[in-house]
Amino acid sequence: MPRLALYTFGVLKDVTGSAILTDFVTMAPSVFAAANTVDGFIAHAGDARPDLAGKSKFGEDFGPWGIAVAPHFYKGSTKPGEDTMITTLSLWRDIEAARRFVYGGLHRAALRRRSEWFQNPSGRAMCSGGSPTKRYPPGSRARASSKPSMTMGQPTQALILRHALTRTGGKSALATLG
Repeated sequence: MPRLALYTFGVLKDVTGSAILTDFVTMAPSVFAAANTVDGFIAHAGDARPDLAGKSKFGEDFGPWGIAVAPHFYKGSTKPGEDTMITTLSLWRDIEAARRFVYGGLHRAALRRRSEWFQNPSGRAMCSGGSPTKRYPPGSRARASSKPSMTMGQPTQALILRHALTRTGGKSALATLG
């Protein structure tokens, strides 16, 4: 059964220990926990390394998810305590399940406050089709690119803002998000 790997990234306005990010850091564990309640959520890469919660993840091995790397456009530091990049990688049954989480509940409340915490985006949220023989997406390849790419299985779909796109950048018939 194909699955949807959703990779997101953002550049914070400051390092995670700063005062302007206090609410974001406090809210993040509850947002991740809320994903577990959505029908269609399968797994989150962070679950493979709970010892890294709230810490820099760059260069760390997340087992079947791969090694955490920064997207090619990120020019900030990747050193612990200096990085300003936040990334997530999660696996979903389909685009509709991911949509329910991203644009609903506690995650939606966090999205409404993103301008307080994040710089204006310069990249894309990404996802790729899965394959029936692999449970997890190959994370490092997906994370290293900011362009829609095929990382495994059938041709990928990319989520750019609220629209599902095909590998070549055209609108997909799958769904429109939001």
